[in-house]
Amino acid sequence: MNEQESVTEKLQQLKAWLDTKATPWLAESRLEISDGIFVGSGETPPLIAFLFPGQGSPTHLDGGIWRRRFDSVRDLYGRAALPAAADSISTRVMQPAVVTASLAGVRVLEELGLEANAALGHSLGEITALHWA
Repeated sequence: MNEQESVTEKLQQLKAWLDTKATPWLAESRLEISDGIFVGSGETPPLIAFLFPGQGSPTHLDGGIWRRRFDSVRDLYGRAALPAAADSISTRVMQPAVVTASLAGVRVLEELGLEANAALGHSLGEITALHWA
C-alpha cells in the first residue's frame, strides 16, 4: 500500500468514527496508536484560531499547487499580479507574496467549511489577521 492509499484509508476510518454522532465533537474518544488515528471529544465545539506568518516565511510567487487546484486561489494570485521572476529577499516582493499566500490559505479553508473564531499574526501576519477580522 502506498502512502496516499494509507492516508485515504485512515481518513475513511476517522470519518466513519465521526459519522456515528450528529455532532462530531461529541464523538467517542478513540486512540489507535498502531494505525496513527486519534479522535477526542469535548462538551462544546472546538475553537479555532488562524495564525498568520510574517516576512521570511517561504512562499511561491505563483501560488504553487494551491493555484492549480482551487479557482479562488488562481483568481487571488491573478489579482495580486506578483512578479513571476523576482528577488525572493526583497521586501517589495516577499511581503505581498506572504500576505497573498495567507489569504489564499484562508480561502481554501473557508471553501472546505473551516471557520476560525480568532486570528493572530507574527509581524507582517498581524496585518493579515487584521484583514481577516
